Formats: sequence, structure tokens, C-alpha cells
Amino acid sequence: MTQQTITAPEPELLAHEVVDGRAMRLEWRAGELWFVADDRECTVDPQHVLQIIHKVRAEKSGACA
Repeated sequence: MTQQTITAPEPELLAHEVVDGRAMRLEWRAGELWFVADDRECTVDPQHVLQIIHKVRAEKSGACA
């Protein structure tokens, strides 16, 4: 029997911002979207993120009209 080492791919950094002194980023890891804020992290529903982006864009375009 041979021993294999399985290594997970490095997370893909999608966004990085510093907000109120806290480092925040979105990462794509093994098929899941992750939100990381300093030492806290959780998975995020990508569809929900897209809904928020569309809502914010609509509000901004309405404000400029």
C-alpha cells in the first residue's frame, strides 16, 4: 500500500478590503465561497451575494437618476 498526500488547492482571492481596521476578503476554496474577516470565516451562498450586488447597483442607479 502506498501513502498519498492530498493537498487542497490554495484559496483563490476574489476581493480584499480593509474596513474599520479589519482585513476582509472573499475567497473561492474547493468549490465554495468564503468570507474571511480577520480570524473569523464562514461559507457564503454565492447566489445571495449576487442578489445583494444587483440590489446595490439598482439603488445606486436610481439615486443618480
